[in-house]
Amino acid sequence: MSFDKKCGDCSACCVLPEVPELKKPCNVSCSYLLGVSGGGCSIYESRPTSCREFRCQWLVNESAQDDMRPDRCGVMFEKLKGEQVVLALFLPESRCDKDLPKIREVINAILRNNFAVVSSGGVSNAPLIYLPSGVTKEMVRKSMWRFWHRFVETHDGCSVIHN
Repeated sequence: MSFDKKCGDCSACCVLPEVPELKKPCNVSCSYLLGVSGGGCSIYESRPTSCREFRCQWLVNESAQDDMRPDRCGVMFEKLKGEQVVLALFLPESRCDKDLPKIREVINAILRNNFAVVSSGGVSNAPLIYLPSGVTKEMVRKSMWRFWHRFVETHDGCSVIHN
């Protein structure tokens, strides 16, 4: 990374993703998170590999603006390793809408790069699958088989949005 972004007070990655090594489910604050927000990690020096290696898309994307930091916009974008899928994970307390212009702008940019976007949470709480041209729901399901049940099968259904 040639730029120097810092997480600051953001602790979305301590709430949203599953951490198998700690048996932490998704959308639950990690028991090692100090304070409600931005308090840091009480096991930071010995945190599990999945935490050590995790980087949200705001952190790794040089062009992502400060107001799109997960704790500020209410959504954290996570690219699945080795896949053409980006997860849009909404913070449980987030009141933002998936159609919020800046979030939709990010989703459209991801679609233009031929990545599918699977969102979970937010105002509607039902998952949405945004598909770039030429990509099917079945292709996305195969790419994210490990997460599919968590995002889609646990709900009565999901909406598929073709770009």
